[in-house]
Amino acid sequence: MTVQSKRVQMTNEVRQAVLAQLDKGTFYGGEQAFQFERELGAYLGVRHVLTVNSGTSALLVAAVALDIGPGAEVLIPANVYPSSAEVTAFLGATPVFCDIDESTATMTAETAARRLTPRTKALIVTHMYGHPADMDPLVEFARAHNLRTIEICAHALGAGYRGRKAGSLCDIGMLSLGSKNISVCTTGGAITTNSYELYQACAAVSRHGWPRKPIDESFFEKIQFNESPNAGMFPLERDSVRPGLNLQLDEIPCTIGRIHLRQLDEWNARRRQVAALYNRLIAESDLPVRTPVVQPWAEHAFLHYVVRVPRRDALMTHLVDAGIEALIHYPILIPEMRYYAQHFPTPSDAHPVASRVVKEILTLPIHPWITDREVQYVVDQMVKFYRAHPV
Repeated sequence: MTVQSKRVQMTNEVRQAVLAQLDKGTFYGGEQAFQFERELGAYLGVRHVLTVNSGTSALLVAAVALDIGPGAEVLIPANVYPSSAEVTAFLGATPVFCDIDESTATMTAETAARRLTPRTKALIVTHMYGHPADMDPLVEFARAHNLRTIEICAHALGAGYRGRKAGSLCDIGMLSLGSKNISVCTTGGAITTNSYELYQACAAVSRHGWPRKPIDESFFEKIQFNESPNAGMFPLERDSVRPGLNLQLDEIPCTIGRIHLRQLDEWNARRRQVAALYNRLIAESDLPVRTPVVQPWAEHAFLHYVVRVPRRDALMTHLVDAGIEALIHYPILIPEMRYYAQHFPTPSDAHPVASRVVKEILTLPIHPWITDREVQYVVDQMVKFYRAHPV
């Protein structure tokens, strides 16, 4: 049996919508992007959403809009995907790596406070694996020290925090839409904010320095989209107010994203069912495995199902040999990567929890289309391994 770690289901609805958009002839800056942004905003409960061509682009644009640059320090969890550190270093600022809460693998106000200096300008908080960070104390901490906050929701589209959605919890949120809880079938991202000023700054940074004019659906009703490829261009000022780039997300990915967004809650519900099945089967098998913790204030989106296990590397090899796509998210802490260790050296005792956890984590396959039989097979293979290699 082969068990994939992720899967994207391509339906006839998606195929037909893509073909219709190709026939329409508007490939960027049109109605699909407008509607996708509006629908994401309604789903997340935020006033403004801006689509861009990747999650990393979203993070870069957000950081530029917040004036993160030379002389600034940015607090970043040590255990996350390196994009937060990449963007910080790219802009000439200094990434400062923080420890994590052991139960959620996320930065906390306490771990951030330990690394605070007079040069700290911002926090980049990542919701790990689908479980949100405890944001209220982090936002309170940031306000107390006049810091800006970015939340990375790459793993957490649809995740809940105290009745609110991840992506609506601080100054700016970043979504990654490539192959996550929904997929636009290419790289894609979005920026979320309740600040009109930050929204316009992000629009200008990501669209040649041009701010957006307010529009509504009637704008598109007046346009014949098949007249020219640019007929659907958002009404931009066309007068640069700052240096900008071209980072917008094309119409076809937005078309796919709109369809997948309507299915997100159903897909996340299935992810939670799969996680519950893993939890039960692992407990019944009496395996030496620590299953994910879900805090009472959180609704987990389970992009990844991450366990902590003894003899991790040997177990992973066994699972892969058995046809199971087991992964590690992520195998190296950012401060231990060569570039960051050389240019931004971190004290050895700055992140003891992250240093311990990174040696134990293992991601088991989870997605909306995985079958109960496949989950049982994964657990059976874990049982087989630990019977042969008791701990």
